Amino acid sequence: MVAGPNGKLRTPPLADRLTSLVRYLFVDQCGVEPTQTYLEESGRALRSTARDTYKVMRNDGHSPVKPWGSYSDDDQMYYALLLESFAMRRGINAYRCRKQWAARGLLSERCKTSKQTTNRRRAQV
Repeated sequence: MVAGPNGKLRTPPLADRLTSLVRYLFVDQCGVEPTQTYLEESGRALRSTARDTYKVMRNDGHSPVKPWGSYSDDDQMYYALLLESFAMRRGINAYRCRKQWAARGLLSERCKTSKQTTNRRRAQV
């Protein structure tokens, strides 16, 4: 938890938590601190796996404007595990997170971004 501007505790942003996760996994595996370039590339790789997983969700017939919280628990678990398997193929052991927080956070962010993009495109027409 991080203190906010008003002194209340708040959860750090997802990007900061993902960077900390990648750093922790790298140090655990290699015993040294990762470079900033590695952290940035790993962050991009995680977001890319979220896009790939989201494409699978769309191909499975899910609506592009459906918020992540409206998916059933079984669907959330399935897609979180799918994202973790995609990340593992890229060498990032996101499966080590408790309750799939990294995968669920990435997918939640991806659904939100997609909804905003879809709504913006509809407004332009």
